This record gives sequence, structure tokens and C-alpha cells, in this order.
Amino acid sequence: MKTDIVMLAMSQPEMTINAINEIMNTTFKENTTDNVCSLISGIRILLINNGGGEQIAKVKNYFGPMIQYHEFKENQGVAGGRNYGISWFLNGESDYLVNIDNDIKPVGNWLSCLINPFANDKSIGMTAPMTNYTCNEYQRLEIPVDDLSNWYEYYLEGVTEEYLECPENKYMIGFCNCVPREVVEKVGYHDLAYKLYGNEDADYYFTMKKLGYKGVFCKKSVVYHYGNKGLESLGTKGMIEWSASKRYFAKKWGFET
Repeated sequence: MKTDIVMLAMSQPEMTINAINEIMNTTFKENTTDNVCSLISGIRILLINNGGGEQIAKVKNYFGPMIQYHEFKENQGVAGGRNYGISWFLNGESDYLVNIDNDIKPVGNWLSCLINPFANDKSIGMTAPMTNYTCNEYQRLEIPVDDLSNWYEYYLEGVTEEYLECPENKYMIGFCNCVPREVVEKVGYHDLAYKLYGNEDADYYFTMKKLGYKGVFCKKSVVYHYGNKGLESLGTKGMIEWSASKRYFAKKWGFET
């Protein structure tokens, strides 16, 4: 199965480099013949520089041809940035689209665990990992930031189910999710009325639900989330846009997130 991993970044270059390195460490394999990394089954990584300027452009230079790159001179908002990633995905041949933020640290077989549920249940439209930083308590774990590998092995011993369906009145926050091609084609693009930050992920999730799909949290997929690093870089403007997006969502859907 071919998978596209799209990362949106507007600040935090060092964190972005660390996040991509961790993605590579958990999804790439070492080619011992020429001592370079090769992709497992067609994984592509796209870094979208969403108005982050030269500081994020340096990340592209760090990884070179190992990642693909697109730069917006001005911040397009999360919806606008994600829409570029959707367009890039739809113009390719990959089976799954993974949206992921740059303030993350994936653990173990996080990616395969996100993809596996789709094979057995065609009603699943989106999967997401367990994490430490989320407004959805059903997705939340107490995860230590240090020594995640040892913690993960211990955690797996207590996991008795593959996944948990997202409750009716909850949604999957957009820091990391996986969507198959069929669902991306049906849902389409993010609503650009969400100008800068906030609730575009809830909107996309509930649009998917309206089409008859469900979202599930993959119990064996874990991605540590440092949380709101991009929002912090937006300052007061970001908080104003957050409030505006909440009002727009409530007007559109008839309830608040």
C-alpha cells in the first residue's frame, strides 16, 4: 500500500526536523548495500512551508531529495495548507493520506496500525492514533516524553482491542489522522471559511461522518503530541481566529465543538 504523509509547518524548524527524522526512523528501512535509507512500500513525505519563510526552508535543505517540499510565502491557514496536501495526494497514486503536524514524535508501528483497520471494515473513513495532548478524552493517554520506546512496549502489554470508535459527539483532532483515497475523493477539500486556525479539522471529520463513515482510534498506534506549537507562533491573531472559527463552525453545524 502506498502512503503519502503530509506535514504542515509554519514555525519550529528544529522540531520539524526531529519530527521528520522520527517518521523516517519508524517507516523507513536501512539499505545495507549502499548505506542509504529507502522507503518502505512507496511512502512519500511532503513538507508544506505554510508562511514559515527561510527557517522552514532550511528543513528542506536538511533532508534534500528524501522529502518533497512546497512553500507558501504567506500563511494560507491550516485549511489552505491542508488543501494543497490533498491536491498533491489526489494527483498521485497513493492509497492513503496521512496528515500530521510538526510537533510530534511517533512510536513503534504507528503507521501500519493506522492503516490496518481499513482492510477489514469499509465503513471506517478515518483513523487516528492515541496521544497525550488532545481535547478528546477517549484518545488521550498519559505518555512520558522521555524514553518513549520502553514505555510503548509496556503499554502494548495492556492493549486488548485493536481500535475504539470515536463517540458520536466527539471528533478527531487534526494533528494526525489517516484517510483512504476513496474517502478523500468523496469529502473533498477543507472549507476555506476557516481562515487561519481551528475547527477545520472538526469540520472535515463531521463532513466525513455525514457521508456515512466512522472514525476510529487505533489503540496500538501512538504519536506523542507536544501541542499548539504552531498556534503559539501566531500569538493574539491566532487566538482571535480560533474564536472566529468556533463561531463559524457552530453556525454551520448547529452545535459547538
